Amino acid sequence: MDIGIDIIDISRFSKVVERWGETFLRRVFTEREILTYKEKINSLAVRFAGKEAFYKASGYGTLVWREIEILGDGKPVITLYGETKKRVKNKNISISLSHEKKFGIAVVLIM
Repeated sequence: MDIGIDIIDISRFSKVVERWGETFLRRVFTEREILTYKEKINSLAVRFAGKEAFYKASGYGTLVWREIEILGDGKPVITLYGETKKRVKNKNISISLSHEKKFGIAVVLIM
């Protein structure tokens, strides 16, 4: 069992989005994530933290942002694509996301 956790400063993340806009969003998020959460900076920020937490839990050397998709609000679901999916084949992945005014946090458990 492996666990990863990440915390994010939402205002700092917001400044990155303001500065780099669509270029940043398309580098990090899948099309469905962008369509679903583009107007919800808190939700995007915590999903960014979720991808970081997955990376920490997985222990893989390369993080391919768009191969990790996190959708759903009440209970988020993480879906993997490409090489990332092949690396964690047949493992259960659980993710928990939370945010408040200033910070977001994500926890990923891989079993």
